[in-house]
Amino acid sequence: NFDQEPFDRVIGDRGPVLALYGTVSDPKFPQFLSTLYQSSLSGKLRFVWRYTPQPHTQRELLSGYGVDLTLKRTDYIVIDDRELTGSEPQIVLKDDKLLDRPN
Repeated sequence: NFDQEPFDRVIGDRGPVLALYGTVSDPKFPQFLSTLYQSSLSGKLRFVWRYTPQPHTQRELLSGYGVDLTLKRTDYIVIDDRELTGSEPQIVLKDDKLLDRPN
């Protein structure tokens, strides 16, 4: 019984299903794929190719590139000081509640 994945493309319309796991960089891959394709055209089998990365693949290191994550405070305390003069009394806030300014 074959569990088909949503990304599978089954080649062929009749015969047993063969799932091929591999990578295109393998030197034997083109010939093997060609043989499977010819067998699927003749109705001997159906096949699905699923890519698998090479286990010994090394990561590429790029010099000169970096990533910086800067977190900054996004809540701002805003005080409207456009109409204040130096002679007016300052307002004291208590318990995080804004008190009305005395007239």
